[in-house]
Amino acid sequence: MAIAVGLYDDIRPFNDDEIASVVERLVNDNEFITAIAHFQFPRLIKHFSWVIFPMIRMALRRKCRNITSVSDIQHEVIAYMKK
Repeated sequence: MAIAVGLYDDIRPFNDDEIASVVERLVNDNEFITAIAHFQFPRLIKHFSWVIFPMIRMALRRKCRNITSVSDIQHEVIAYMKK
């Protein structure tokens, strides 16, 4: 049984050389930023999204500037989830 090339590209794990572009894509994804904002600032988001969204993007870029591998991402997520 042959599997079509690229059939599972949307759900495959990322490679280390793709991390920088994936992080940048997430930082620019409005739905992702909105989800973080609603999780972190549920009461403020309604009135202050204009300032919260850029702050989240800036914080994510700063936090992710040294992330270069899948392992780095996993360690950041683990540290965040332990809080």
